[in-house]
Amino acid sequence: MKNILYILIALITFVSCKADEKKETSVELVNDEIYSGVNDSDLIKNPALYIGGMNKFYQFLEENIKYPIDAIETNIQGNVRLSFNIGKDGSLSNIKVLDSLGFGLDEEAIRVLKLSKKWKPAVNITGEKIATTLAIPIKFSLTD
Repeated sequence: MKNILYILIALITFVSCKADEKKETSVELVNDEIYSGVNDSDLIKNPALYIGGMNKFYQFLEENIKYPIDAIETNIQGNVRLSFNIGKDGSLSNIKVLDSLGFGLDEEAIRVLKLSKKWKPAVNITGEKIATTLAIPIKFSLTD
């Protein structure tokens, strides 16, 4: 199970996004712990994954995240870490901010995640789809 989690963590790489504002902005998904909502006897064979793969997820973020003007004007940068459940049907629910930046960045990260299509749910070693929880930090940074 740990090997699968480490592989999934390795899949989480950087993504950048440009906003229409005067400054160039970027958003990236950074490595973080991924944890399961199942007990140890229900080992995960295949972890939950965005349909089309993580590169498609990064592309989705790049196309949809807009750096909030309040955050740009006050030069706010850093990570917004979200946790969310991925149901047996692949739907996302229970989105929570674990690490906040404020200035509209938390709300923007949640807004875009809510736009996400269903994910491919995790599958246990017996082949059953299972609900899991994922924690993902999204890094917001400004460059001139």
